[in-house]
Amino acid sequence: MAQYELVDIGANLGHPSYKDDFAAVLDRAKEAGLVKIMVTGTSEEISKQCETLVAPYSGFLYFTAGVHPHDAKDWNSTTTLQTIRNLQQNPACVAVGECGLDFNRNFSPQDVQRDVFRKQVELAVELRKPLFIHEREAHKDMVEILGAFGDKLPPAKPKNILKWDFILD
Repeated sequence: MAQYELVDIGANLGHPSYKDDFAAVLDRAKEAGLVKIMVTGTSEEISKQCETLVAPYSGFLYFTAGVHPHDAKDWNSTTTLQTIRNLQQNPACVAVGECGLDFNRNFSPQDVQRDVFRKQVELAVELRKPLFIHEREAHKDMVEILGAFGDKLPPAKPKNILKWDFILD
């Protein structure tokens, strides 16, 4: 029988609620059998915090750098793309994201979400990095944006397929 590793690919450990017992949270994760945790960057600022957060835990904690669709409205055309690009150079940064489209809650305008998602897909293509994608009630737009990149998208190796949720109507 194949041996599998237990990996958490969407840990929001940068959330302030973990600040006081962060080490205990990691201890419990290890006790539960987790061998790796990917801490999710959801904004420019949180992505920078994730880099700092994972540094002492090399080989156990990794992170993503990107802008979640809820935070797309905060994209700074002067700094955000360059910050995410710089963070991607860290070997502990394993994907661009969490990025994508969320037309259910619309915390950011849909046109802004599309634009910010496109920019992050372009960055993933440029750097040949996997995408960590969030999609909610925006499937058609998601497929259209990803489809525009066609063969330019980084190859979807099994280890790079992080999460896929869908609902059949």
